[in-house]
Amino acid sequence: VYLNNVILNNNYGCYLNECDVDTVRVVEVEGQYYEYVRPACVEQAFYEGGKKVADTRKNLNTCANNRLPYAMEACCQRGATGSKKVATRNYIYDGERMTFDTAGKKCAAIGRELCDFRKIDSRVSPTFKTGYHWTTAECSIEVKIDQRGYVSMIYIIDNKRGAQALHISEGNLNYFKVYWENDEFPNTSNNCGNAEGCVALSGGECQCKIALTDGMGFSSKPSSANDILSTLVVGAMNPQVFDEDMFIRQEEHDFIIHLMNGVFDSNTIFEVTDDMSRTFFLKNVRSKIDIDGGKYSFRNAPHFMSMISDTWPSSIGETTRRDAEYETEAVLDHYFYHSNVAPFLCIRLIQRFGISNPSPRYIGTCAKSFHDGLFTSGGHSYGSGAYGDLSAVIASIALDREARNPVLDSDPASGSLREPILKVIGLMRALGFEHDDRIGTTQLYGMNEKIGQMAYSFDSVFSFFLPEYIPNNGPLATAFLTSPESAKLQMPLIVGMLNGIFSLVKYGLSDCYDGFGIDPGSGRCKDDGFYERSLGTLHFGPTIVSSRISASSDDAEETVSSGYVSLVSPDLELGANKQSSRWVGMRFTNLQIPNSAKIIGAYVQFEVDEKKDTMTTLTIHGQAADNPAGFSTDEYNISKRSLTNAAVSWNNVPAWRKKIRQTQYSRHFSNCTGIGQPSWMGPR
Repeated sequence: VYLNNVILNNNYGCYLNECDVDTVRVVEVEGQYYEYVRPACVEQAFYEGGKKVADTRKNLNTCANNRLPYAMEACCQRGATGSKKVATRNYIYDGERMTFDTAGKKCAAIGRELCDFRKIDSRVSPTFKTGYHWTTAECSIEVKIDQRGYVSMIYIIDNKRGAQALHISEGNLNYFKVYWENDEFPNTSNNCGNAEGCVALSGGECQCKIALTDGMGFSSKPSSANDILSTLVVGAMNPQVFDEDMFIRQEEHDFIIHLMNGVFDSNTIFEVTDDMSRTFFLKNVRSKIDIDGGKYSFRNAPHFMSMISDTWPSSIGETTRRDAEYETEAVLDHYFYHSNVAPFLCIRLIQRFGISNPSPRYIGTCAKSFHDGLFTSGGHSYGSGAYGDLSAVIASIALDREARNPVLDSDPASGSLREPILKVIGLMRALGFEHDDRIGTTQLYGMNEKIGQMAYSFDSVFSFFLPEYIPNNGPLATAFLTSPESAKLQMPLIVGMLNGIFSLVKYGLSDCYDGFGIDPGSGRCKDDGFYERSLGTLHFGPTIVSSRISASSDDAEETVSSGYVSLVSPDLELGANKQSSRWVGMRFTNLQIPNSAKIIGAYVQFEVDEKKDTMTTLTIHGQAADNPAGFSTDEYNISKRSLTNAAVSWNNVPAWRKKIRQTQYSRHFSNCTGIGQPSWMGPR
């Protein structure tokens, strides 16, 4: 089995031709060939001792650091001049890259020498001329400085022929930031610093010669990891990749020193772990660029992408997708680990969780959870302990007291305005929307135009709202409070929201009167609210809980004058009998009322089985008990029970002479509060 990717965990000696090249691009393992992918590495933008490299006599000329393997050999006859400088090659594999010194040795091995060639020998196939070739012409680098202190690079190339890439020419406008010592730099306002080697340009810039100064970052052992992190910026390979006896490990309080051959010098490597659990290997070197003997200085700038650009059509430079990906990852890491990232993300996430103006304490708690990767609440811990763990961040947002304390409901500055699309979806969900069988999924149409928002249809890459948006007037503007969702409170969108909701309630999901649906191709929009054109309707209704009297002890009649109670009557007389008023008791059991349910009404349903010519009047009470006992034949068993203060009067109950065997209903008990009894334990 051969893997697509192989990572070597140990060092291996070179094999055959591998020992004779500066760069290995392909290796053979048991008949399989693998491309070697170099780890992430940066170059320093400025160097000394550069040499001109060229692809052909008429194409691009540029500079390269003679210590790096960035070009191929081009070997001329010894002492050749003028048109006689026709170069040939001495390569091991096509596309081989080598240092300037190696190129010279390659030429010497065939009795030739490196030269500033005029062309490549035509007997060498163009297939073998891909890339740049070393020449003996000198190169130097100067800087162009703008009014901000940003610099661009200018390559000064001896015996330059043909074109020169714009990004290293005198017209280069690719300025980048550098870090000047004491924030002082040559500019037109100080006459380019009166610096030797600097000239003022017509565009307001200064062009200056430079000198490179390399040295140790620390001449003796540093005092702390923070000193190392704030001083050294040049990385190093993990010392473990070198031979075992090359470095001596020396552990300090909060960092490790790796001494090459036991000597503290510029080859020393410091191993440091920062407060975000990242481990760095930093080389004990500092590289700076001096102008006018050090009067002005800045740190040598690193870069991933090679300055040796690709040429067309026959040559390939050193810019690679590999380095572009490394640089992109480095940029993302830089942003991700920046100290402002945690509070920035926390503010945005808290706003999306419904609090537009979180307090500094709330933001700080969330940011700490992001940094630590942990959040603890109520004896429970959330997160893995890794920097940026979102489970810890979300827990810190959702479980914070500002998100859960109901007292803040009274604070007009707390909370947020609900997003338009969430209003619509929340309404549909709360009112039990069900789509028509003719469609597979519920779809809303034209929502951006109607309410200003639709899922996945952002106005821009910055989503629907500006997070710092403050309305132009009103209480929020006066209090200087942000309200991102208020950006959608425009009159056309408000009207669109109302029209859509009214249409949804009256006509279902359709396009009737600017509804949120589309024309389903049937019926028309009728004023009577038929759902013929809808692709779905709302099905909300109150839950009805009922119980039927099933035992003889659950209903009874009591004569007021005598207190006589009957449990055996096949029906209940709702009215006076032979001029005597009566009490009627009914007991309903097993009512499955959810805990904390809001009762909006109650009534008694019954069937008419006799007729009377006269009307009657009823007063309906409840028994003031948590779980009333069944009725018995004891005298006054009904009337002596404790009654609720609340009562419902049902006046002028009709005789229903022509409605025998029909179902009738009592008046609704609209002021019921029975679920508030403390010991009633309905389903939770």
